[in-house]
Parts: sequence; structure tokens; C-alpha cells
Amino acid sequence: NQSASEIAQTPRIAAPVSYDLAWFSTLLNVVFNTSTYDGRPDFVDYIFLVEEGSGDDRDTAPETDEVIFTHPHTGIRYRATQTLDQNSLSYKLLSRANRMVTEEWEPAKAELESDPNDPVAQANFSRAERRLGRYSDFIQDLRVMRDLVDYYND
Repeated sequence: NQSASEIAQTPRIAAPVSYDLAWFSTLLNVVFNTSTYDGRPDFVDYIFLVEEGSGDDRDTAPETDEVIFTHPHTGIRYRATQTLDQNSLSYKLLSRANRMVTEEWEPAKAELESDPNDPVAQANFSRAERRLGRYSDFIQDLRVMRDLVDYYND
């Protein structure tokens, strides 16, 4: 038997999750765990994500904990707010997207710009571009999913 401290220090292994599995599980949770008939938090609150300046943009209180992700190609800014229980999926998504751009995409771009003919730099940037695309796709998917059940759009 392991002690609690040994378990806490054990490295965690994250199983890969396919995009389709993440998409369908999120959609099913949005549809079946969002209701206007009770006073409980809805799943849609955990994927609250807006494109600044668009029709789905909302004002938030100045003290609201939020994260902003600026897409490096388009300059479009996406904003997600943290939930009271600190479990917002969109907040985590934008935080990870920011970290990926800073730690992977920007260095790969700089490497490619310093030597555009380097096949390793080309491969690294191509990989970073694919990852950026997956983040961008999921950001848009969350906006669409929220729009499906958003009772503020009545």
C-alpha cells in the first residue's frame, strides 16, 4: 500500500483523448446538463467563451477572473471567465492555448524565420501550426455549443 504522500508525488499519466471524443462528450454535457428550470450551475457556464467585439460578447464585472487569448494570425481576442468553483473548461482551454503559443508556436516561428530552409524548423513550425489549429477549432466549437443552449439569445 502507498501512503497519501507517496500517491501525491507519483507522476500522473494523461491518456490521449481524440478530438471527436472530446467534442461529443462536451456537446452531450452541454445539451443534457443545461437547464433553465433550476437554480443550479449549468454545464454551459463552464464553457462560457466569447469573441471580443462579436455578437456573443458580454460585459463582465471588473473583478471577474478571466483569461484572454489572442489568435496570432487573426488578432481576434477570445475571453473566458473562471467559474466560482475554479473549474471552467473554457478558462483552462484559453490558458493552455496561451501557453502553447508562448512556449511552442512563437519559438517555432522564430526558428523558421531565422532559417526558412531548415527542414527541422519547417517541421517544428508545421507541428505548432497544427496544434494552434486544433485550439482554434475547439474554441469555435465551444462558441457554437454555447449558442445552441444559450437562453439569453431568445
